[in-house]
Amino acid sequence: MSSPHTPPWPPPGSTYVDPKELRPRRRWYTIGVVSLLVLVVSGAIGFFTTLLPVLGQPEFDAEVHGTGEADFALANPEEGLHQLSLYVSPSGGTPQACVLRTPEGEREFSSSNATHEGHTNSASWEMVGRIRGLEAGEYTLSCEGDEETTYSVTQQDVLDDLLFAFFGALGFAIVLPGLGVLIGATILIVTAVRRNSHKRRLLAERARYGY
Repeated sequence: MSSPHTPPWPPPGSTYVDPKELRPRRRWYTIGVVSLLVLVVSGAIGFFTTLLPVLGQPEFDAEVHGTGEADFALANPEEGLHQLSLYVSPSGGTPQACVLRTPEGEREFSSSNATHEGHTNSASWEMVGRIRGLEAGEYTLSCEGDEETTYSVTQQDVLDDLLFAFFGALGFAIVLPGLGVLIGATILIVTAVRRNSHKRRLLAERARYGY
């Protein structure tokens, strides 16, 4: 029966510590780096997946190309009352080009203090007006414009969605990478300090016993 192999010690008078002897093991450096990278990449992915969907064109409930009308219905809202936002494509139109026919009569779109606009490969669009306080029911969007202009309405509160998405994306961009730096740096620093401490202890022991 063969005896287990024992690595030879260095010559007397010298001190040596094999890195494989040190604890914690070197794999903790890899764990620290991987933890940092995973959380930073997760933060970047979360930032873009949260923000990009609300930067695109909203989903419209009705569209009118040039002069015409479009009927649509509003369902019972989960809370409060509906509001409609009027969009024009290409951008640069005015809310006075359209009216909303309601069960109570016609209502005009009021100019919005804030705006939302965007561009795609084929078109540009801009929010130009709003109507608030609408109940569930049947409505008609009636517009007068040139053939190259499209008027659209949506229940989607894009500005609020943008606000929530911005803070959500900001959380992903700051919190996860911050945690990655904190956790990764802590693992790396603690590993380095403990390995150096272990090495000094082994060197002192071997110097004392003449290894």
